[in-house]
Order: sequence, then structure tokens, then C-alpha cells
Amino acid sequence: MKKLGFWSIVLLAINSIIGSGIFLSPGAVIQKAGKYTLVVYAAAAIFAAVLAITFAAAAKYVNKSGASYAYATAAFGENVGFYVGITRFVAASIAWGVIATAVVKTTLAIFGGNAQDFVSVTIGLLILMVVLLLVNVTGNKVFAFFNNLATIGKLAALITTIIVGFIVVMMTGHSHFNDINQLVDVSQLNTSTFVMAVIAAFYAFVGFESVASGAEDMKAPEKNLPRAIPLAILIIAVIYISIIAVIMMINPTAVLT
Repeated sequence: MKKLGFWSIVLLAINSIIGSGIFLSPGAVIQKAGKYTLVVYAAAAIFAAVLAITFAAAAKYVNKSGASYAYATAAFGENVGFYVGITRFVAASIAWGVIATAVVKTTLAIFGGNAQDFVSVTIGLLILMVVLLLVNVTGNKVFAFFNNLATIGKLAALITTIIVGFIVVMMTGHSHFNDINQLVDVSQLNTSTFVMAVIAAFYAFVGFESVASGAEDMKAPEKNLPRAIPLAILIIAVIYISIIAVIMMINPTAVLT
């Protein structure tokens, strides 16, 4: 069976991280941090990088599938590993369930269906489950293709938005970045508020912890994972900070409403 190479692992990490977080978190972060929002996202990226490096370091010594479950079991024994595995399973099940529902509802809305109809959504979820099942059972080659395709699509959309945004700002010669000072009062910003903003921003970076779940299906995971995960965090941090900057320059009011 063909295993995932280094760049496929990087794209897998990026795909695992880029999700609803970047679309849901900016409003909450800007409301708390105002003009310091970019600093907040940079801080969140640093914390994510620290955790990513921790996972990467663990991957050097444990190259079995399971990620946090495998690491906890190797370090602290089966009881702790079981607890970590169960909590991870529950959290992931809820998260993926929400994401799957959002995908189905969005697809229905795009194609003129009723996104609020229970039967339509249920049928859509069943179809999605079958598609994902087929992708998984056909092997890593097909999985890598679809994962890489999805990741490139996400990156292309975000990068295009960033480029177009900067072009608009340069062509118009006008930026609304400083308007945030009238929209958000940061005079009362303190350590507690800043930390809460960082936590909200950190939500946009979660997902990297699941990358090592399929370590046994990767080429030299003890070598590639420690390099791939931090690189993915760096790429995403640059993209996130850039797109937040574009949003704040073009229309900061929209993200607050």
C-alpha cells in the first residue's frame, strides 16, 4: 500500500486545521482585541506551534497510529491512554458531526435544496458517509488525491481573497484598518481580555493534533511528522494573519455584525 509522503502530510495537516475556525473566530477576536487582533493571532500561532512541536517530538518516538492516544499510552500506560483515546473520540465525533452537517446544509443551499429539511439533510449525510467510506477503503492513493485536492482548494480560495483584497486596497488607496478604533474600544484591554482573545483565535488553529492518527500510513512518520506539522502551522499562520489584515482594511464592520 502506498504511504503518504512528506508534502501529502503537510497538506493533510493544513486541511485538518483550516476549517470553520477561521470563519467564526475573527469577529469574537476583533471585538475583544480591536487593533491588536493581528498580534492576538500571532500569539495564538505561537501557542499552536509549541503544541505542534510537542506532538512532533512525540512522533519521533511513537510511530504508531493513534496520535495523542498512542503517545499517552506509550508514556503513561494503557489506563491513561484509554482515557485520552475516549475523550478524543467523543470530542472528534462531535466536531466532525457538526462539520459534516454544515457541509451537507451548505451543499443543499448552493444547489437550491432545503437546508432546513430533516429528511434532505439526513439523506445528504448518508451520501457523504458513503463517499467518505469509499475514499477510505480504496487506499491511501485515492485518499491522498482527494485530501490534496481539498487542501489546494482551501488554500487557493484564501490566497485569492488575500491577493484581491490587497489589490483593492492599493488601487483605491484607502484602508479602513484604523476604523476599528471607532468600532472597538480597547482602552480597557487587560491581560485577561487579551488571553481570552488568544483562546478564541487559537480555535482557528486546532486540528493538527489529529494528523498523527494515521502515522502507520505515512512514510517515515518519525522523520516527516516533526517537519510537516510545524511547517503547516507556519503556512497557516501567515495566511490567517494576512486574511484578517485584509478584512480589517476593507470592511471591519462586516466581521463585527
